Amino acid sequence: MENKINEISTKSGSRLMRYLNTLNEFEKYD
Repeated sequence: MENKINEISTKSGSRLMRYLNTLNEFEKYD
């Protein structure tokens, strides 16, 4: 069960991290 959750959170997590990294890139130019 825990592996299943980790698998899902990794898939959506990488997407989330990419999104957060994009936001960080924009903040640098503020």
